[in-house]
Amino acid sequence: MGGGMAGNIQKAGYPMIVHDINEGATRAFPENGARLAASPADVASQCDVTFTSLPGPREVEAVASV
Repeated sequence: MGGGMAGNIQKAGYPMIVHDINEGATRAFPENGARLAASPADVASQCDVTFTSLPGPREVEAVASV
C-alpha cells in the first residue's frame, strides 16, 4: 500500500525521501529521483510533510516516538 502511494506522489513530481525497514520496498524510488533515508528520524529531519503506511497502532507509536 505504501509503495503505491509513494509511486503516485513521485509520478506527480513531488520530491521524496523514503525509508522502509524492508530495503527492497524502496529500491525503485531512487531510480526516479527519490532519496533514501537511514531511519524514520532521518526522514522527519529533512521533511516538512510526512506520510506513513504502517501495519498498526504499535508501529505508528514506535515511529512517532523516534
